[in-house]
Amino acid sequence: MKKIIPIFLAGLSLILFGALIAKNEQHLATGQSIYVSLAPVDPRALLQGDYMALRYDLNFVGTVQAPRGALALAYVLIDSQERVLKTSFKRQDLLGQGRIYPLQLKMGSGELPFPASDSYFFAEGLASCYEQARFALFKVSAQGKPVLADLVDEQLQSLNCEAQQKWQNGVKKSAI
Repeated sequence: MKKIIPIFLAGLSLILFGALIAKNEQHLATGQSIYVSLAPVDPRALLQGDYMALRYDLNFVGTVQAPRGALALAYVLIDSQERVLKTSFKRQDLLGQGRIYPLQLKMGSGELPFPASDSYFFAEGLASCYEQARFALFKVSAQGKPVLADLVDEQLQSLNCEAQQKWQNGVKKSAI
């Protein structure tokens, strides 16, 4: 009996994680694509490695008061290329101007709210590639929940930085 309980718990964990992964994959496959303009910063943390701190240009109309870490539902006005033009916490501020989608935002500390993630971690040595990012591609559910899907260039094309990972292909990097 003592051997069955850990096996059961491990199996249950695998099922739960598999369901969570399937849910997120479904979200990425069926979510509405929107592009949010970026103002990236490219720091390097000694313990974390390479990452990009992301700042989003959401062009807010109006303000909202909410505690740090809270979720707030906003609305985004989208152009013909799915880029965010304006964001408001009141839908009526954007009515009659074009297509509007809901977007959940996280409230930051003293800064404007942001969707999904405020940082993007990547493999060492790819910083110069990710510096070309101009937009964040989000997949947004009908309820407005965003998932960061990719970072793209000015033409809304994927950067494909992972293809530059020489260590992944077994090629050693030369010493500097």
